[in-house]
Amino acid sequence: MRGKKTVLVTSCPLEGRQVIATARNTPKIGHELSGHSNVTILELDVTSRVSVQAAAEKTAERGVDVIVNNAVGDYPMPILDIDIHKAKAPYDTNVWGPVRMIQGFSNHLIKSRGRVVGMNRSASILNVLWRRPYLSSKCALKKISDVLRIELTLFGVSVVTVMTGIQGVYQNIEAELAGKSMPGTPSLLEEFAKSVMNDIVGDDVESVVWRDTFADSLRNLLRLLIEQIVGKPTVAPRI
Repeated sequence: MRGKKTVLVTSCPLEGRQVIATARNTPKIGHELSGHSNVTILELDVTSRVSVQAAAEKTAERGVDVIVNNAVGDYPMPILDIDIHKAKAPYDTNVWGPVRMIQGFSNHLIKSRGRVVGMNRSASILNVLWRRPYLSSKCALKKISDVLRIELTLFGVSVVTVMTGIQGVYQNIEAELAGKSMPGTPSLLEEFAKSVMNDIVGDDVESVVWRDTFADSLRNLLRLLIEQIVGKPTVAPRI
């Protein structure tokens, strides 16, 4: 994506571009992020249509080129013990949250011929115990993104899904944010952000990209099988 772009991120820091970092409770966003001159903090609850619409109106003048959907809801529980009412919450955040965002910011994205980036988990295609409410919602989001990619191509908007590993980056980043990482070690949060930067704003990005060690291994296996059946994976259009 050429030129200076504005990126709206739900629950995730991003460096190197004009960034609109969002959270339901903005005081929880640390100064290490909010203190950057290129970062604007905005209150946003992806489970609320009113909140999404308000955020879209506040950013109407400056516009938004890229939306990174990274807000996450979880409910770990064996299927036999699931409280269905509670199990709906991850879907409201992980599936319908991104849909609300895309609908609410559709005018921004179409005007800028922008990009929608969805953060997903490679575990969503595996049978991981006790995580089905969360991982099945991620699986549903992946399917929605696949169809959305076709629909938005007509408007010059690309859709990219970033598949991250089961273990590794998320757990290490969580430890880092909690102050439990080893002193003197490189910032895994920064390394991961750099690894997905091109996926978010680069040209000729594949429609599905895989990051983290486990995700890379699983991707290579799946890609081999897919290429044998339907050919090479598609590439997102230039924007």
